[in-house]
Amino acid sequence: ESAILGTSPGFTSIQDAINGVNGQNDAATENIDTGGTILVEDGTFEEDVTIDVEGLTLEGPNAGIAGDSAERGSEAVITQGVLIDDADDVTLNGFTVEQDVAGQDGQESVVRVGEDLGSNPDRTFVTDITLSNNVITATPTTDDTLTAVGIEAAVDMTVTTTRLRRLALLETSLE
Repeated sequence: ESAILGTSPGFTSIQDAINGVNGQNDAATENIDTGGTILVEDGTFEEDVTIDVEGLTLEGPNAGIAGDSAERGSEAVITQGVLIDDADDVTLNGFTVEQDVAGQDGQESVVRVGEDLGSNPDRTFVTDITLSNNVITATPTTDDTLTAVGIEAAVDMTVTTTRLRRLALLETSLE
């Protein structure tokens, strides 16, 4: 079963759907338990997203279509990055994820997988993470170390048909 963000009443953001925050459709909340799927329609989502639900699949409108394919249609764009943490067997499929400065909690990657072990030496690794059919773009500022994907604490991670980009800023002066 799945919940559809964009048509299901009550969800105002991707994070609300992940958290099960849904004041109008209690049946959709049940679908987000372990093993659930959230289908996200096209649009721009100006939020940082933390995926911390076991077995969650987050599917954008381009799920199944390679990140560099001319066949991609309208995108679901997450503008402030994604953190996958405290959850195994997570899939992110068919999105555009962008970020232009270090994000949540100093996150230096547009998509970060696992918590920084330096901040929690007792932390266990997340497992079975899949990034498929996405476009992930880091646009760092001049002094920024922002990267497209950061793997902090993960095992059995798969990245397929995902386009990773790190755009450089060009400094120009007009005289």
